[in-house]
Order: sequence, then structure tokens, then C-alpha cells
Amino acid sequence: MPGSQKQSQSNLDKWDGNIQNLPCIGTGISGLVFEIDEKRVAKVALGTARSIEDIEIERRIYRRFRRKLPGYDLYVLFCLETDNPRGLVFEKCQESVRSRLRSRSSLPLEEVMKWAKQAAKGLAVVHGCRVIQGDG
Repeated sequence: MPGSQKQSQSNLDKWDGNIQNLPCIGTGISGLVFEIDEKRVAKVALGTARSIEDIEIERRIYRRFRRKLPGYDLYVLFCLETDNPRGLVFEKCQESVRSRLRSRSSLPLEEVMKWAKQAAKGLAVVHGCRVIQGDG
């Protein structure tokens, strides 16, 4: 669940922006995700004009969340750093929803309902900040 690993930024060193020796642990439409350490990941643009624009939009959105919604991270992934020009730094989740789904042949109805409620609450938070989530 987002927010469960939230760390105070003062307890962590700022990311230096270097991805050279970091393992790539995920890819998406607009970026690559690198593991900084056991608590943080960095999302960087793919290098295309569109991916750079997408990361900048995401950067502005997470800044808006921080200003308007203290505690937004209960249902939205917590962004630790928005000011690094190389990318965004997020809390590292223990596993993705995709990996959880792939690890089991079926899920109990209670867990499916819990996830659905959490997703709906997360979308409500996002929409409450006048942001439209397009790939949820």
C-alpha cells in the first residue's frame, strides 16, 4: 500500500541523479525506474521529447499534491523528491500489483474488494486535485 514505507526526506540523502550503476527495475510509457536503495526508486524520462514532457507534468502534479493534500500518500505513491532535474524519487514499494497478481492463481474476494476500494480512494484524491489519471 502506498504510504506504508514513507520516509522523512531528512533521514535520507538526496539522490545525486546518477543512474549509471543502479539496477533498472521497471519500464513504462514515459520512463524507466531505477532502484536507488532499499527504500527509494528514481523515475527518469526515456529521453524522447514526449517522455521529458510527461515527467515534467508528473513533477508538477506531485508538487500540487504536497501543497494541497498533506497525507495524500495514503492512497497515492509517495514522491520523496520533485526537484531533482534528472527525475522523480519515490518510495519503494515491496512489490507491484502486477507481481502480486502473477504470484497467485486466484485472490480472495476480500482482498480484491480492498484493492478496489483503495484504488477508488486514490483516484478520488487525484481527481480532487484537478488531475485526470489516464492509465489507471
